[in-house]
Amino acid sequence: MQSQAPTDLDVAALEHADKKLKRRRYKRDRMREYTRGRHEEKEALLGQCAALEEQVQALQLHRTAPLTWKEIATALRYAHDADVSKLAVLRSLAIKNTTLLRHLQAWTTLNAPPQVSLSASVSTWHDVTLSGDPSTRLLGQRWITQRMLHHLAAMFQTHEFPSSSGHSFDDLSFDFDGDGHYAAVQRSQFHVPIRHDTAVPPPSHAIFDACHRHLAAFLMLPPNVDPMVTPTCFEWSRATERPSTWSVATFTLALLGG
Repeated sequence: MQSQAPTDLDVAALEHADKKLKRRRYKRDRMREYTRGRHEEKEALLGQCAALEEQVQALQLHRTAPLTWKEIATALRYAHDADVSKLAVLRSLAIKNTTLLRHLQAWTTLNAPPQVSLSASVSTWHDVTLSGDPSTRLLGQRWITQRMLHHLAAMFQTHEFPSSSGHSFDDLSFDFDGDGHYAAVQRSQFHVPIRHDTAVPPPSHAIFDACHRHLAAFLMLPPNVDPMVTPTCFEWSRATERPSTWSVATFTLALLGG
């Protein structure tokens, strides 16, 4: 019994050592494969880097090389086409401006020089007839609108508006001349209800909505129609075969404290 024990222990130790050796050999082989893969990857990247550097050098050499006659001709053709297109636009603009200038000369000749007087018996910018040419007509509309805005302060001062009394009113006055003509002036001053229990002012759209309702009621407009508070142009369509008319309405909102 005692002579067999060392033999059993030696076999177990050999098997354990063999397994340990196999594990070490497996790990060593895996590390070799990993190292070989990293080395191959490094070589591939170095080769790709060298190829890219050659391409960069080739491109730089090509860029500094003189252009061929085909490349020069193509660039000149593009520049020529751009100049021709620009010239066509400038010619069209010159023709348009020449036509507009001719129509404006005819328009100013037909209309007497407007006066600065606000009297109904004197011809003013109110009596200007617009041209039938669309471009000239648009310039005339803008000119009349500017004249109205420039005369706004004088018109309000002449008719004492806004009133210093602070009371609400709606009135309509007529200024007759000796030729049977007259100018009608309608004034309207009212207060917009504002809550006094809050320090926050009402939004602007609420004030304009109140102005819309008041003006619509004064002009007896239908319920679903709101007046415009900005300078607006209204023209009949040519299909109606009616005389074209154009009007501008300007309203000023005065916020009175107190």
